[in-house]
Amino acid sequence: MRVRAFISRYLPELALMLFCAINLVWVALAQGWEALPVHFIFVSVSIVYGLRMWSPMTSVLALFAVVVPIFVLTLRAIEMGSEGQAELAEIPLMSLIFLVMVWHVRERQLVVERGRALFDNASHELLTPLTIARGEIELLGRGGATPTLEELLETRRVVLEELQRSEVLAGGLLALSRLDGAFSLQRSLVATDDLLDAAVERWSRVTNRSIIIARRAGGEVSCSRQDLERLLDNLIENALRHTHDGSLVTLAAASRGGRFVLEVSDQGAGVPADELPYIFDRFYRARSADGTRGSGLGLAIVKAIAEAHDGMVSVQSEVGVGTAFRVEIPGFQTAPSERWLPLVA
Repeated sequence: MRVRAFISRYLPELALMLFCAINLVWVALAQGWEALPVHFIFVSVSIVYGLRMWSPMTSVLALFAVVVPIFVLTLRAIEMGSEGQAELAEIPLMSLIFLVMVWHVRERQLVVERGRALFDNASHELLTPLTIARGEIELLGRGGATPTLEELLETRRVVLEELQRSEVLAGGLLALSRLDGAFSLQRSLVATDDLLDAAVERWSRVTNRSIIIARRAGGEVSCSRQDLERLLDNLIENALRHTHDGSLVTLAAASRGGRFVLEVSDQGAGVPADELPYIFDRFYRARSADGTRGSGLGLAIVKAIAEAHDGMVSVQSEVGVGTAFRVEIPGFQTAPSERWLPLVA
């Protein structure tokens, strides 16, 4: 039974080994026809890989297992005069083609896995607020009693909060779907000072905390203004959520080697070292200072926007001191003069 189970489990690999062995015998015996069975071997390995989706290590080992005897037999054929030395070039070429195929398939597989994981998480996250809202409505008039005005107002508040949460989640998921897809950014030259000023003006209307621009870059960056505004808004919102009243949020911009460098720092509680590797993961939620729940997508969107602009985002944090996010985006052009005046909201 064990033998039968083993054969059933590894039947494609066993068939591949037999087929390769037959073709290697063909290479050893046939003179002047060595190229044909060699091509058959590489094609068969590619077909079985497509069926089994081996791990990268297994794929490399399988390739090594066929390349070594093919190389030895090709050298033998060259010494016998039945093949020219140019045939040796086909071996690394075919190997490279196989490895490129493996890499491409693995990348596509990772995209599919990420999409499946995103769908599973999104389904749960979107259903949770709807379930809460439905439960609140079902509690009204439970047992035949007429709900009071206070109960109606409280139910209205909870339902609106949960629907707003669903709206934020749906918007974040649509943004990530767009950024993950094959699309080209609608770039234009955006004045970085105007970008910072507009962000401070927007957020000064909804918070009583101070948001200052400590340093300006004084130039322009090639980017999608809408996406970069969202990136900055998400970083500011994250800073406000994880700080207390009276705390300061600082924006700073600079240029470095043709790159626009943007920093958003706060004086919050900081992020523990064991949580830092996960804060850009989708649906990851760190503990907030104001007790509110975020969507878990804000920082993931920041990372996606930065990478869509061929840039990067990093974070430094110290517990009890604060957190600083740094975004670097290429395509910066320095203006004739730089302005350094701080703006306080």
